[in-house]
Amino acid sequence: MASQSQDSTDADLGDRGTESPPGGHRVGTEVAPAHPAPERVVRATIARLTPQEEPAARQLLGQIPGEGLFIASMLDSYGIDHPILRLWGQYRGDAAIPEAILMITNTGACIAAAHVRSTGHALAESRHPQPTDQDAAELDVSPLRQVVARENPPFVMGRADLVDMVTRGLSPTRIEEHAFADLPRHRRRAMPPPPVGIIVRRADRGDVDALATLYLHSEGFEGWTHDRVRRVMASRVTQFRTYVATAPHSVLAAASTSAEIPDAAMIGGVWTAPESRGRGLATGVVGALAAALWREGRHPYLFFRHGNLPATRLYATLGFRVTTDWRIVHFDHPSF
Repeated sequence: MASQSQDSTDADLGDRGTESPPGGHRVGTEVAPAHPAPERVVRATIARLTPQEEPAARQLLGQIPGEGLFIASMLDSYGIDHPILRLWGQYRGDAAIPEAILMITNTGACIAAAHVRSTGHALAESRHPQPTDQDAAELDVSPLRQVVARENPPFVMGRADLVDMVTRGLSPTRIEEHAFADLPRHRRRAMPPPPVGIIVRRADRGDVDALATLYLHSEGFEGWTHDRVRRVMASRVTQFRTYVATAPHSVLAAASTSAEIPDAAMIGGVWTAPESRGRGLATGVVGALAAALWREGRHPYLFFRHGNLPATRLYATLGFRVTTDWRIVHFDHPSF
């Protein structure tokens, strides 16, 4: 990986051991905000999270069910002390609940943090406003940058302003800019019937081979073998859920969940065979998947690239609204 510069601010790093009483004093370093007000400093402590801190971490994630969905889903699947997970919390002063959580896994990293100001706006093709300078001054997660620099994850994703703070000064090879959206129950739209001869349904194990053929050489699977894509599809079908649009003997479009918790789920992997586009198949599979999630009380979320006009129109048709910007910063080394 290219040389990465350490954060100039050395907030305290270490495990919050069980010998420290809840709410007790934690040693930290005063960290200047990104846009400091006169005579104002924010005292931050960075600590590796342990089972003792898991309830407090879940309190934060419960406040941001969409943006914290990947972290919450991994916690549900593995537990905070599983070796596949390394979770770091940023605490302000003597607060018992972290204001930000950084999750590192063997494939990448995700950051989530409390909202200073929460707004929602209609889905549109234009770029969406970033947090103001005042917002940034009130919530500065740049102390977590030293964890990112030290851990060297292949990518970092999360709300755009947070990812910017924890990767600024590092050396990314690629940056993806996305819109992050959700589908509130009251915004759901009635779905038109699928085209004649098309069936939209939940996929099962018998669809895995056809799904591998559909996604082979698609975006995100460039250079993959059929067997490798097949393993991913098997995981999507058995560990999460996938909806497909099928014609006799073929799968033409699909959408899956990539993270689920009891009250929320992330939709992704939306893909239609190039020769079958323009028929409303993607709308059909995403709409059916979102409807199934809401029947179980799971709020649907997703993200898509800025400038992707077909995706913008698709999700607007279904009632999704953009709530913030989402960023994925890639680095030049493989998964570890």
